[in-house]
Order: sequence, then C-alpha cells, then structure tokens
Amino acid sequence: MRRAAFLLLGLLATSAAAQRTVNIGLGYNPDVQFTPFYVADKLGYFGAEGLKVNYQHGYVSQLLPLLLQGKLDFVVGDPEDAIFARNQGADVRYVMTMYQKNPVTVFSLRPLNTVQDLKGLTVGLPGPLAAPTTPFRRCWTAPGCKKARTCA
Repeated sequence: MRRAAFLLLGLLATSAAAQRTVNIGLGYNPDVQFTPFYVADKLGYFGAEGLKVNYQHGYVSQLLPLLLQGKLDFVVGDPEDAIFARNQGADVRYVMTMYQKNPVTVFSLRPLNTVQDLKGLTVGLPGPLAAPTTPFRRCWTAPGCKKARTCA
C-alpha cells in the first residue's frame, strides 16, 4: 500500500515550496481499493511533497472525458479502461500499476480452499462490471456451478 503511494508521489513530485493542486478521478465509489490514496493523504505524504490532492469518485466512463478536458490530472481505473479509451481514439496513457496481484478478498466464516468450497454459499459482489467479478466469472464456469451463478 505504501509503495503505491510513493509511486504516485514520484509521478506528481514538485517543489515543496509551491503547493500544486492535483485532481484525481477514482474509478468507483469510495472504496478499500483506493486505500493507498486515503492513507497517503491522511499521513501527509502528499502535503510533504507540496501537493493538495482532490478526489472525484465516479465510473471511469464518466471520469475519462473530464481527464481529456483537463479537469482531472489522473484517473485510476482498470487496464481494460485504458484499452477501451484508446480504441475509441482517446489519447490516454497507462502510467502505473497499483497492485501486482488482484486485491480482491473473499471473507467467509468457514475455510475456503477451492472453488468447490463455495458450494451452497451466496457470494456478494459490488456489481457486474466491477473488477472483483472477474475471478468469479471464472469460478462460475467451473464444474459444479450453474449459470445462475449459484454453486450447486
């Protein structure tokens, strides 16, 4: 988490003498996936580098036009968002990876070691288009899972 905040600081570094405002679009609702930003802000890392950071949450499809209009300096989204935008002709650049592994976590009151351990359980997801659904889409095609996304 701290590493991601430092990487962002490296991208945004300016002279500590003059404070610079940076507007960052965070591609979803306020969420745990943006913890590196919230922690870096709370611990004063941005301020120590002369940065005042403003956050705007929303769907990436809403944030990318603001980036292209110069109203946002950065947008945090999934790699697919950058590919889609480029395919639509937007001159965006993928500049950083925040996580080396998917930060999705599954919480359960009983041990889960394989996909089959989900049998009979209900899985709550943030929405059909959110990145955390990707691993579960693979699970739903595993033997023993029905199309209704309920493990049999």
